Amino acid sequence: KFIDTVGNFITLQHLSNFEYSKRSKPKNSKSQKLKSLRNPEMGNVLKLVDTVLFMFFFLMAMFAPLLDAQYCLPEEYQPKFLIEFSSWCSNELDYYLVVDKPSFYVGLAWMELCVSWPLSIINLLAMIYDKSWFNTTCLIHGVCLTTSMINIRP
Repeated sequence: KFIDTVGNFITLQHLSNFEYSKRSKPKNSKSQKLKSLRNPEMGNVLKLVDTVLFMFFFLMAMFAPLLDAQYCLPEEYQPKFLIEFSSWCSNELDYYLVVDKPSFYVGLAWMELCVSWPLSIINLLAMIYDKSWFNTTCLIHGVCLTTSMINIRP
């Protein structure tokens, strides 16, 4: 028998019931929910999705400023091989947006340079350093990309 602070006797039966009731409560932590979702069968799928996302963000971080700068900046500030590549692609694929450069397309290119490109770099860093805010920035990037691509339908 034990005596609590008020002076009441507490038996071992009371203590064991108290400990059992504390342990039996389910924990609703986020990490336990994620562990239950990540079973061994889903591990390979998640690795594949992470690899695809990493490659996408890496390519966006590398090539978005090179390609979008052609629509936003004058030709004096661009490398000659990029101008030749862009003109070859527009001639081969009959891509009128590159040739005519309408103002809405230039605006979308500026949006990609100012919003989507930094988000790609941030998402790369979040994947490398395993940050908790990766899902949020990935969602923002997806909304930005979807919004800009919905305007350009062939």
